[in-house]
Amino acid sequence: MSFTFAPLRLLILLVCLGAFYAFGGFDVPIPPEEGYHVPAKVKQAWLRCVLMFVVGAVSVSLVDHHVGLFEPTNLRIIYVIIGLVLMIGAGLWLNALKTAVAGGG
Repeated sequence: MSFTFAPLRLLILLVCLGAFYAFGGFDVPIPPEEGYHVPAKVKQAWLRCVLMFVVGAVSVSLVDHHVGLFEPTNLRIIYVIIGLVLMIGAGLWLNALKTAVAGGG
């Protein structure tokens, strides 16, 4: 596994992180005072969501993995699929977390 820091790949990473920022992914949900949520646990869950999304974005954009000696095969498509699953999962989890903290669940 290796990282390729080509300009297009860095642009893809910045677009993914910018989209996450635009949808409020880097804003910590703050539970209300009268709520039953523990603020430390909410922050911990939010941090895991952010970490999951960032790992997925790096996997989609920067990771290369060549295997084989004579005709090397690039396993990048697997990392792209795994990264997309991580980013979608993090987005759904963050949406559920924000909805629950806001009182919707």
